Amino acid sequence: AVSVYAHSHLSFGNASVGGASGATGNFAAAVVGEYKLPMRVFIGAGGGYGVLNNPSGPLAQLRVGYYPFESKSVGKSRRLNVALDARWYFVDDAGTGVTVTHIALSLGYDRF
Repeated sequence: AVSVYAHSHLSFGNASVGGASGATGNFAAAVVGEYKLPMRVFIGAGGGYGVLNNPSGPLAQLRVGYYPFESKSVGKSRRLNVALDARWYFVDDAGTGVTVTHIALSLGYDRF
């Protein structure tokens, strides 16, 4: 019911800060602790480091999700998950401390 894993993320898209907007890239890696609730629902939290186009810094992450298929295999287990991920990046941009919030819907594939 309890697991700890490395969770990575890579995305590209548009971002807007104040009146400026444009294309951006995002890479993050975090160590996440997860607890599986009944009915294959899970919650997780952790911390790591992220790069937001140019500024980078530590991050905090929360996850909530669902394993749509029950895992019944013996030995190595594989399972698909659907999750809502929230990340808060604490970056320094031109001498100003900024907290950036990133919300993402993700599909994952676990093998353990």
